[in-house]
Amino acid sequence: YRLQRYEIRSGGNAPVVLDAFLLSVANSTQYGNGAHIAPRAKLDDGRLDLVGVTTSNPAYVLGLVARLFAGNIDRSSRTVSISSHRFEIVRESSGPVHTDGEIHEMDTRLEIEVIPTSLNVAVPGGAQPG
Repeated sequence: YRLQRYEIRSGGNAPVVLDAFLLSVANSTQYGNGAHIAPRAKLDDGRLDLVGVTTSNPAYVLGLVARLFAGNIDRSSRTVSISSHRFEIVRESSGPVHTDGEIHEMDTRLEIEVIPTSLNVAVPGGAQPG
């Protein structure tokens, strides 16, 4: 695995250029099974948390895996964290991406955005929100 160069634009801020082994955009703290990829993420804040792993060195990656399960991967000097309601991610070449359990091919540009109140949820027993 090699680092890939990404240009990340987030909500009107200056673009960030990042060489990363992994980029993850999360709405919640965990991938699941106790793997805390974005420990500061909140489901109800209207924002997404992007975490970039900036090393592919196996010695450092093993330490990051330990941090992932300890819930403090975002405190490593080998990660970058950005919070925003919208991301545009541009990379040098197309290739695979992983989205919520599915792997598929993607072009060089990806836009991700929070759309408030866009998910309707059925609640048993007719409970009313709020």
